[in-house]
Amino acid sequence: MADGDEVVPPDVLARISEENERLKQEVLSLKEKHEREKQRLEMQVRGERSIAEREAELNREKSSDLEKMKMQMVTLTRKLDDEVTAKDQVVGETHRLERKLQELSMGSAAGGTAAGGSAGASGEEERSRERTSQVSTKLMRVVDQWMRCKDIQQALLRDAAINDLAFATLAQALVDCPSLQTLDLSRNLLTMDSCSDLCQLITTAPCLSFISLAENLLSLRCVGYFMTAIMERQTTKRLVPLDLLDLQGNEGLQMALAQAPPQELVAKLREAAQSPSGKALTSPPAIDLASHVMRSLWRFLHDTQHPQVKNTTVDEYAFQSMDKVTLHKMDTALMKILLLAADETFGKEAKAVTANVVLLPAMIYQAQAVRPDTVGSQSASNARRSVQEGSPVAAMEKTKLKRQPSQKKMQKVASEPLQEEPKVSSDPFADLKSAFEPVKEKAKSFNLKQIVSRTGTVLMNMLERLLENTDIDAVDVESNMTLLEFACTTGNLGQWPSAGGCLTTL
Repeated sequence: MADGDEVVPPDVLARISEENERLKQEVLSLKEKHEREKQRLEMQVRGERSIAEREAELNREKSSDLEKMKMQMVTLTRKLDDEVTAKDQVVGETHRLERKLQELSMGSAAGGTAAGGSAGASGEEERSRERTSQVSTKLMRVVDQWMRCKDIQQALLRDAAINDLAFATLAQALVDCPSLQTLDLSRNLLTMDSCSDLCQLITTAPCLSFISLAENLLSLRCVGYFMTAIMERQTTKRLVPLDLLDLQGNEGLQMALAQAPPQELVAKLREAAQSPSGKALTSPPAIDLASHVMRSLWRFLHDTQHPQVKNTTVDEYAFQSMDKVTLHKMDTALMKILLLAADETFGKEAKAVTANVVLLPAMIYQAQAVRPDTVGSQSASNARRSVQEGSPVAAMEKTKLKRQPSQKKMQKVASEPLQEEPKVSSDPFADLKSAFEPVKEKAKSFNLKQIVSRTGTVLMNMLERLLENTDIDAVDVESNMTLLEFACTTGNLGQWPSAGGCLTTL
């Protein structure tokens, strides 16, 4: 042994050997612990997956039951209207026979002979009068009930020959009915000119749960307006959620089925139809109609200058580029709009087509884009956490992290200065506008006369333009009131001019 080498005492070597053996045993125990933790986590993941599959199956069953109930609601409403119509016919026939019996009892031989000669010619005219009588009876029943009670629960006006002018007057009475639950306006003559009145009913009627606009003259563009109105209704807690809006057989839908569908959208919908949630797209008419509605809805978003589509083109149809929250709100609203009844000729599993099927490709795309990242990051973090939990270094780092929670929160807030929480607004799309507008200084004062009409009504389009460059807490140069103070003082919420020249009251 060299002179410079130190002699290690035997007891030190023994202690080192014992420490080495102890560390080996600790490593083996940690490996066994990590293996058990890994098996436990794998079993937990399998259990959670099975639970998720069962919940998804239950949700699909509930959705199927809900669709059946919606169709039953449509069928029962039509049957109710048929029964009421049959009752009116019986009452009318009774009155006619009573009048005829009275005429016969009075006796007029000459009159009877003349009437017998003209009976064949007047038969068709009499049926026409009965038809007109039925139409007027439905209208008068609704008007009479409103005049007596100032409230209506059901307005059954199917096949009542109501045009836009008549509905404009009728809507003024329906808006003031706090108990209105069912509104059947199917098989009438309503066009897009009545869209604003219908949207006003959707956004203001407290108890309204069913609207039937089937077989009218509405265009495909009405889907966008009704979607916006339903989204606004969903944000108002005091209103009962709308269950169904029936648009079957409208002129716009019939014309769309008669035209060639956009093949690009048809391909997307056929691919989406292979998913478990795409059972409504089992028939070719359903796919063709959904493609036309999808194109119309995308153009509606561009025409109304939605902030989340301003970086896209009209022919791009990139619903997947929209925010997930907004897309979910649109999906929930479009789910209420019925476009096509279930066609059993394509199988018993065929489902009714609701308007939310147009968002199915975008929803699937976003789910596929999010799932690998979230699942991968969660599994990796769980694995790292399970491996590191048993080591002493991990315990020391955990205690350090517990001592500095406020510092990490401050760093997180500082690293995300541009993120804002969604704001509650009557505009369904206003909650995400701030994410698309650059930060800029806004004026602290404004002129109230710029946004108030001669009648004292706040013009919402002028208000929106004003708020682009003016702070929400800005004060009027004359009255020194803010916008909120003016609204609370006057109780005036203003009017919003929608596309097509219609006014929608907010």
